[in-house]
Amino acid sequence: MTRAGLAFSSLLLALLPIAAAAGTEGLRDPTRPLTAAAPAAVPDQRGRPVLQSLLIGPDRRLAVIDGQPMSEGEERRGMKLWEIHANGVVVSVNGSAPMRLSLTHAGMHKEIR
Repeated sequence: MTRAGLAFSSLLLALLPIAAAAGTEGLRDPTRPLTAAAPAAVPDQRGRPVLQSLLIGPDRRLAVIDGQPMSEGEERRGMKLWEIHANGVVVSVNGSAPMRLSLTHAGMHKEIR
């Protein structure tokens, strides 16, 4: 290999870690627990609460809404959780008419049998 070829190879090897780091911004580690990886809840553009995840098992049903775990019938911060379904929940906020919230990410649903 010529000197120019060696210099070019050395330059590429030196830049490889920088290029690799730049390409990973915004990627989520799939092995991280959901609680550690969940972003802070931000109401959607209509000001509605955000359903972040569901846990449905034979002996309990749990929904995480705006970062808060809630069970059916529970009321917290003016929001009441009426029903939990396989792909969404029904809530009311400050006495409003019940509204349905759906999961936006299929990977946030966990059924326990």
